[in-house]
Amino acid sequence: ESPLETAPTARVPAPSALTAVEPTRPAPPREETGVPEEDVIRSAEQLRALIAHHASTGGGDLRLGSGVDLELATVDLPPGSWTIAAAPGDHRTRPRLRFHPSPFSSSSTWSALFNLQSGELKLRGVDLIVEDFDRQSMGRLATFALAAGSTLDLTDCTVSLVGQATSPTVAAVVPRRGGNEAAEDGDPPRPVVVRIRDAFLRTVGDAFAAASNQRLDCRLENVVVAADGSLLHAQGGTAPTRDAPALTLQLDRVLARAKGGLVHLEGSIDETELPLTQVDARNTIVSTGGDGSSPLFRVDGRGRTRDLADRIRWTGENVGYHEIAVYRVDDGGQTGVPPQRYSRSEWLNNFVARDESAVVDVDFLDHDAPVRSAKSLSPKNLRLSPRSSSTREGPDFNAVPTPPDADS
Repeated sequence: ESPLETAPTARVPAPSALTAVEPTRPAPPREETGVPEEDVIRSAEQLRALIAHHASTGGGDLRLGSGVDLELATVDLPPGSWTIAAAPGDHRTRPRLRFHPSPFSSSSTWSALFNLQSGELKLRGVDLIVEDFDRQSMGRLATFALAAGSTLDLTDCTVSLVGQATSPTVAAVVPRRGGNEAAEDGDPPRPVVVRIRDAFLRTVGDAFAAASNQRLDCRLENVVVAADGSLLHAQGGTAPTRDAPALTLQLDRVLARAKGGLVHLEGSIDETELPLTQVDARNTIVSTGGDGSSPLFRVDGRGRTRDLADRIRWTGENVGYHEIAVYRVDDGGQTGVPPQRYSRSEWLNNFVARDESAVVDVDFLDHDAPVRSAKSLSPKNLRLSPRSSSTREGPDFNAVPTPPDADS
């Protein structure tokens, strides 16, 4: 444990330190906790004041009162190590943090609940809800916008993204402001590090999105994911990554229902270099929706199809596959040349180094769950049928929290 997590919490500064006033939903009666009562956060104003107070000391340990429901504008976290957690005590009602983006958000930038340009953010025992119901919205929406070198660590959390935004994602890996990302010796930018355990993620878009020339080191452990897009959607870049992976995705006891597949690499005319991506999965269940038409992996490039072959590396151990007919689709973007589609046997022969003890007849207890919208799903909807031969794989559902209703 870092020294930050055991340090005493400072008193709340005066309200004059606030930069904005935000509405806050009423909180339940105060409970006895191990944190001084005046330091338990019960309003959006109090949260922002404490962040401002701790900014000069390199971060802080902030505690949310049981049952608080805070409406927030974007939180730009100063550099440092930050922990935001449910206060000790009555956890029958988990604290919630909500974000509604501005209706005037730009389509070229991300609107996020938390913006982290550097440092570390830990969240413990919190429900996060990001909503955008503006049907005219053209903005890109994220729970977390993470710049090179930053770290996100979630435990016992739920994240829900619902609404009309064109590109909603749980975590977006974005360029640093000002574009000064490379190290002094000219090396690529440091990766964003994401660690998520005992959690539920649901999004009407992608779970993770990586912008051009960015790097990501992501590990999910005992996590249930419901995404109407991809688990990881990465853009092409201008910097070649032919040797070392720019993106790594480790899945350990994960159930991922991702209609857009596990990984989607997408190049463009100006950004033709697709990032080398390494995916390692063990004791994990994957589904692309159950109708068999969506591929597990998509590689959309702007060159010859054979140049795309080495862009995704996969190793699997005790992985269960739910009704996946197409395992990979490669599209070189050439007029008159159809995408190359690969069945399981073709995928194994052409791209896979190892896929041990795989199960290809996974069945869900709720047969309709894989095809439903993510916003309507919870962990209980995605439990496996006891008749499924893969019940030994996947997450421990007892350790995965249940989210609030998407429309609550």
